[in-house]
Amino acid sequence: MRFAPPALLVSLLVGCGGEAPPPPPAPVQAPAPAPAPEPEAPPPPSGRVLLVASEFGLSPLACYLDASQQFAGGADCLVLAPEGTEVWLMSGAPAKVVGRAVAACPGVGEPEPTLVIDAPPEALRGDALVPASLKGALVYVTPTPPPEADRDAPAELRARIAETITAAAPGLKVSKLRIDQHARLDLDGDGSPEALVAAVVPDPKDAEANLRFSGLFLVPASGAPVLLRSRVDTRERYALLGALDLDGDGPRELYLNTYGDDGFSLSLESRGPSGLQSLGRWACG
Repeated sequence: MRFAPPALLVSLLVGCGGEAPPPPPAPVQAPAPAPAPEPEAPPPPSGRVLLVASEFGLSPLACYLDASQQFAGGADCLVLAPEGTEVWLMSGAPAKVVGRAVAACPGVGEPEPTLVIDAPPEALRGDALVPASLKGALVYVTPTPPPEADRDAPAELRARIAETITAAAPGLKVSKLRIDQHARLDLDGDGSPEALVAAVVPDPKDAEANLRFSGLFLVPASGAPVLLRSRVDTRERYALLGALDLDGDGPRELYLNTYGDDGFSLSLESRGPSGLQSLGRWACG
């Protein structure tokens, strides 16, 4: 038995007075996707910078970058001081960053990145801080000429330093030990200052230039002094300029001047089990 195709059945039904089935529903169109929201601008970089002022401008010595939670130096610090940023100068006044330049330091392979500020040339001395709100964070050492520091050093302190040098350099005669600096700074932020000493042992054959030993010491109230950095048979000397908590963790880092006959460098140093670790350095000439 053969059956009629569906289309023929529909025609027969209509022709016989039957009702046609409803047409299929129209396809539903999906709504147009909503436009993607504009991406939010990333927050401006944040952190803190210690800068050195010179005739060329302000050169970054060290900085702490909040985003990466690490220290950096040089050009990497410039992101924290765009044009319009307010800086605080050692001369005691704020200034604003107005541009970029480089410091053409003699004897330095690559030019140092430098900030140009809206301040007179006489304001470019010492150091500077970004942000300007850090103006009270850098604690300075009261400078004392080395001959006065050596003259005023207590005999007990001199003996303790001599013992530590002998332990670090066995066989070295320390009878001519000289105390170049005796400073007191609160490094831990607990309100109680720590004693730091820069000491040298001159070479008896050339006491004006060569040193048999040069060291920087942290001196506790009792116990052996801690040797933070030292050199033997050198011309390198150390002078602590101050201390600054640049990463905001509480303890202050050391702001150090290392110098010799052929120039000097400024650095920010953290204290660790093996002595000092440089977090940033600047030198010009």
